[in-house]
Amino acid sequence: MSKPKVIVTIAPTGGMASKKQNPSLPTQPDEIARDVVDCYNAGASVVAVHARRPTTARLATRIFIATSTRGFARSATS
Repeated sequence: MSKPKVIVTIAPTGGMASKKQNPSLPTQPDEIARDVVDCYNAGASVVAVHARRPTTARLATRIFIATSTRGFARSATS
């Protein structure tokens, strides 16, 4: 019998958590990318990124922050 396929999805930052609640929470693009790469190497195949503002670590709506995170993660897995 074959094993069922599984898709592992991660959300390394969550939408509302803060470093005050969890000092290990990644909030900067390079931190988020590092966690994404670690999870990818452990078998994750989908990531839901909640990009953060570099200065305040609050949720960001600016595309360049998400693009920076994606760039860090892609270069680490290439």
